[in-house]
Amino acid sequence: MNALGDQREVRLLLGGFGPDEQKLKRLAGSRRNISFYGQIDRVDDFLGRCDLVAIPSKYEAYGLVATEARLAARPLIVSGVGGLPEQVGDAGLIVDFEDEASTVKLLKISVICHLYRCRWQAGEPVWIPRKSASRGGCGCW
Repeated sequence: MNALGDQREVRLLLGGFGPDEQKLKRLAGSRRNISFYGQIDRVDDFLGRCDLVAIPSKYEAYGLVATEARLAARPLIVSGVGGLPEQVGDAGLIVDFEDEASTVKLLKISVICHLYRCRWQAGEPVWIPRKSASRGGCGCW
């Protein structure tokens, strides 16, 4: 979150909840480009606002969110734990979220997603330039 800063061109939408929620809210402070949504009841609506889905889980048995993101044709960035590597398949990248360089890579990809919409076809990314880069909403966690 500190690396994200107050960049208007990148929005971070955090869905779900967990033991680190209050810590993350303190880190986000008053940044207007970081939003917390808590429990997501309408997953399709939430994913419809995302250009990229990142799953930085430390423990993940199966990875239902990754499956839902793939079904919504959203590129994925996942940690290499549990069932996530199998779930991501050809739909994204496996990243070590504990590694600062990996996190920076994630942010760079998020900026690319903001300028181009990525759709996966036959296991390959197709980058489509946006008509307007002012839409926001890139980077969905």
